[in-house]
Amino acid sequence: MGSVIRAVEIGIPIDKAWSLLRDFGAAADLFPDVLSGCEVSGDTRTVTFRNGATVVERLVTVDDQHHRVAY
Repeated sequence: MGSVIRAVEIGIPIDKAWSLLRDFGAAADLFPDVLSGCEVSGDTRTVTFRNGATVVERLVTVDDQHHRVAY
């Protein structure tokens, strides 16, 4: 499987952003306007959108060197 790595400026220090984004179970906390819940079980999470839709996502890897989460 190929990967694309892209750098984006976001206006906060990378250490702060990465500490929030690398937490696979914190999706609802990071995106409260879009998500109403996030439940983690092992390497999968179920995110619930504000409209009631749900999506199950499997964690593939967390890459601290490239600040990348694949799921």
